[in-house]
Amino acid sequence: MARRWRRPSWSRGRPFQRPWHGPLRRGAFPRYNRNPGTGEPRATATTLRVADQEVFHDPGYPSAVLLPVRQTIR
Repeated sequence: MARRWRRPSWSRGRPFQRPWHGPLRRGAFPRYNRNPGTGEPRATATTLRVADQEVFHDPGYPSAVLLPVRQTIR
């Protein structure tokens, strides 16, 4: 049985089952403005700095990643 699944063109999301392993993106340009990482104003920035993103997951570094969950309509 075929069904239609719509999502905005900027979205890279997809349904998944547990466990989930995958890359996390820190930007969704052009939907959200870029972050040059230099402190320069975003609209006029000419220099970009690479940023590393880390999520710690042990008792000494209790971090969390909150992902939106949407009910699937069938």
